[in-house]
Amino acid sequence: MNSFDYVYKHHLNDVDWFLRVDDDTFVVMENLRHFLFHQNTSMPRFYGHTAYKFLEHGFPSGGAGYVLSREALRRFGNRAPGLCADDGGDADIEMGRCMSLLGIRPGESRDRKGRTRFYPYSAEVLNKMRVNTGYFSFSRDICWSVVNGFSICGTF
Repeated sequence: MNSFDYVYKHHLNDVDWFLRVDDDTFVVMENLRHFLFHQNTSMPRFYGHTAYKFLEHGFPSGGAGYVLSREALRRFGNRAPGLCADDGGDADIEMGRCMSLLGIRPGESRDRKGRTRFYPYSAEVLNKMRVNTGYFSFSRDICWSVVNGFSICGTF
């Protein structure tokens, strides 16, 4: 979360959205732009592949990446000292916990057909997945219902 503190202090007003991904995450930027174009950056928004295994309101899986609106980052940067864990634990779960404490819940990122836009697994693993088989506990760990294999992939 220290990286978001840095971005808050030095880049808050440079862009509308702040994307956090791992170094092995693939992002189709035009799809992300298309999705975010209709979202209001002045509202506290937090999007990603939402799992609920550890938090009541869920958290976006770090493996899939997640995006914060400028207002969400502003609230994060203005949080009370000690409200959120700075280091230790799983960063994505801690960020979800922090956002929840700030009153920011993970937003709906599925398309009109119910397909998700953020994936914490590789294309190979995604193609092998079958809901309700327990493979990676996929069907139990996400907040929304899904369908099998690549058919869960949204175009935008």
